[in-house]
Amino acid sequence: MQKNESKNSMTKRVALAVIALLLAFVLAFGGYTLAKYVSNKEADALATVAKWGFTVTADASELFGTDYTGTGLATVVTSDGVSVNADSTVVAPGTTGSMTFGISGKAEVLAKITATMEVTSDVKLVTTGNPAITYSPIKYTLTKNASDELVTDDTLDAVKDAIEGQYTGTTAAGTEITDSYTLTWEWAFDNSTAVSGSVTGNDCDTILGLYANSASGTIEHNGTSYTIDTANTKTTVSFSFAISVEQVQAA
Repeated sequence: MQKNESKNSMTKRVALAVIALLLAFVLAFGGYTLAKYVSNKEADALATVAKWGFTVTADASELFGTDYTGTGLATVVTSDGVSVNADSTVVAPGTTGSMTFGISGKAEVLAKITATMEVTSDVKLVTTGNPAITYSPIKYTLTKNASDELVTDDTLDAVKDAIEGQYTGTTAAGTEITDSYTLTWEWAFDNSTAVSGSVTGNDCDTILGLYANSASGTIEHNGTSYTIDTANTKTTVSFSFAISVEQVQAA
């Protein structure tokens, strides 16, 4: 009897051990099949607005002297450009004036700088017949960054060509620009240089003054009659120019 009881006890222990092993196997297997694959990586991201740092400036307050103030002189400066308009009754021999403008800064985006100038009128004397004269009394000087002389000429058209040729294509992101310009004009008080034969610059200045006063097609000066080409003779200075900067999208 004791022997059978012992045998039964042993059998029970073996059975319990087998059940425990099966339970462990089932739990392990079940845990494996219910698991999911997870790949995880944490990262921080930060983006800021691309910087736009261009500044355009202009000062035309000294373009025409106070004694010869014109009827229409305006300078408009906005956040992205400058527009200057000069429309003035012509000044006199012996006067001068200047204006400054510039662009500086950089941006973190591709940019396009555009400079344009429109010349409506420039002082000029043109006569036909004998003598035939073409005379421009005002000398213009355009200087960049204080030392680079871009223009020394007697026409605003030369200034226009220089200004419009300064910026072509696009400006790469991060490119720093520090450009300043000075436009100066001067009408010499004494100009004894011969323009045509014995006619000097002083004579032409006088003829221009007489024509501005009378608007006559024929001007008498020192015993000579001058036939004025009224279509091409100008006694006013009128021009406008604008500089603008805008962001462009890379191609």
